[in-house]
Amino acid sequence: MRLFPQTISTCSVLISLGAGTIVSAQETESAPEPSPEGEQAVVETVNVTAEFLGDSFSPNSVSTAFIELAETVGAGTAVEAAVALPGVAENGQAGIFQVLSVRGVSRQRLLSFVDGIRISSERRAGVSVSFIDPALLGQVEVSRGPASTYYGSGALGGAIQLFSKAYTVFGASLGWESQGDEGYQNLSWGNETFSLGLAHRSADDAETPDGTRLFSRHEQTSGIARARFGSGPLGQDVRFVGSYGDDIGKSALDFPQRITIYPRERHGLLRYQISLGADWRARLWTHTQDLITDASRPSSNQRNVVDSSSMDLGGLFEHRLPVESVRWDGRVGLDYYGRRGVSSEETALTSNGSTMFRSLNDAEVDELGGYAVLNWTAINSEFEVGARVTEGRQHTGDIADVEGVVSETKRSRTAVTGFLGASIPLNERAQLVVNVGRGLRFPSLTEQFFVGTTGRGQVRGNPDLRSETSTNVEMSLRVVGRRFALTGSGYRNRITDYIERVTLSPGVLGFVNVTSGRIVGAELDGFIALGSTANSVSSWRLEGSGHWIEGEANDGSTLADIPANRLRTGLVWSQSRWSSRASLEWRARKDEFGPTERAIPSALVLDAALTYKLNPSIDLSLELQNGTDESYFPAADDRAPLAMGRSIGLSVRWAGGS
Repeated sequence: MRLFPQTISTCSVLISLGAGTIVSAQETESAPEPSPEGEQAVVETVNVTAEFLGDSFSPNSVSTAFIELAETVGAGTAVEAAVALPGVAENGQAGIFQVLSVRGVSRQRLLSFVDGIRISSERRAGVSVSFIDPALLGQVEVSRGPASTYYGSGALGGAIQLFSKAYTVFGASLGWESQGDEGYQNLSWGNETFSLGLAHRSADDAETPDGTRLFSRHEQTSGIARARFGSGPLGQDVRFVGSYGDDIGKSALDFPQRITIYPRERHGLLRYQISLGADWRARLWTHTQDLITDASRPSSNQRNVVDSSSMDLGGLFEHRLPVESVRWDGRVGLDYYGRRGVSSEETALTSNGSTMFRSLNDAEVDELGGYAVLNWTAINSEFEVGARVTEGRQHTGDIADVEGVVSETKRSRTAVTGFLGASIPLNERAQLVVNVGRGLRFPSLTEQFFVGTTGRGQVRGNPDLRSETSTNVEMSLRVVGRRFALTGSGYRNRITDYIERVTLSPGVLGFVNVTSGRIVGAELDGFIALGSTANSVSSWRLEGSGHWIEGEANDGSTLADIPANRLRTGLVWSQSRWSSRASLEWRARKDEFGPTERAIPSALVLDAALTYKLNPSIDLSLELQNGTDESYFPAADDRAPLAMGRSIGLSVRWAGGS
């Protein structure tokens, strides 16, 4: 029994009321079985274009929400698509490197994956996964709550998964956005065993509603290749992801007094996976990356150029336990995550000449984890318990910086984490889900050892930082009616030894352990089908979601990264060749804020899209972003600029024969 394995997604779910379950779309190509005669059902059709995290190896009690990129309005990055989910919000500064906050947790406390490959970065703001064009992605999935500790050190707030599309036909698309005169093109082709997608996107500087220039220019080319082969239950899968970004501007409030541009960003990801049915799978992957940061102050003729590079690698082996009883189900796994050659070379240019030093010098990270998950059913309920042991090691070579020579440093840490969940049916249409878990995050290389220049200014690491730990409790009520579905959730996450970025002196940031902090919140997500019967000429669906989040440190101060409270309502309509969707989001005023943040006013933002199917192969779309032309700050970061003003977009998509 697998009851309600995922949070209701207002975009892509299949709901079978007769069975009393909500089943998320999977990577299988088989259609769902028809409901027995007499059952009432509401069906939201899904075009399956990618695999999902909620497979046979993942914890059943993970609170998960996902959104299809094809159903978002004008999303130029995966981040812009994910913020439509409750509990998910923008964080840090704006631009293509925008990062996410999930339930008030952000930066290094979230794990990010692309097709199962863990993405790491030494950026203080956190990991950005915007190096892959959204045209190449099928879904963005956000796993939240205490069971996210299943994924390893760093998942205090959850895990963000990006899944690539598996193309089966020739296809092409192109589009244009008025803001920044942004243009994008996509070509794709595939069959049952091979898939290839290429995308290019470029933009000039955009503007805020009051006409202020945003330094948001960028040019990016990315591609994804996938191949599958095997016979019988044995399957093999190879994937490659490449991305080349050039001249990426950093949109910040202090522009143009301080100009930060990323002249080059390169990523190369390679993954091989082999599986035997649903019983076991093994995976190996590698990720190389290189980023150049160029920060200058024209008034002082000061310029700092930082070249950061690394190679990450990892692997896992997972096995379903051979339990004969249908009431028990278990799985065990081993995983490894490592980083090699983590280096950051900085050149300081002044009127007196240049100086070169290394902020990180060939640093290394190793994490080895073992975990086990056990499910069982009793009294018509499902229970789950999981545990993980992680051994971590960090090593940095001698670092010659502006303060002198820092001796070689090594750190070793061990952690035990776990979670417990229960899914309790209240009746045929309602279910209560309860989770409790403990998480842990080892301090990053940057937080401990980095000394140098970033897009925010000077940063100094703290080698004496302690690991963060969390205790997370969540409760959700999920209800399904004949034509509606609704989920309400409440949670409390207490984090001890909270690592916070603070101002050490004007223009210099550092990291310290806050004694403790707590984050409490509530979420609501659901939809109602207004006219989706088989004989309807048109179909209407009303959607709604929202979140309330509050974070407080032990001394009563406000924690950073807590987003403004939000309410969103949306309307989806289709008739014959026409379809449309619109959403209106209210962002509450935020008066309480944490370090390196500020108060932000409320805002009302309208997005909409209209699509016409010219023929079975060609779709034409008209899109509107920030239709209210609202002046608002997407995040409370004290250097985040206003959001872009009203933007109109046009696009055409073609999907030919195989």
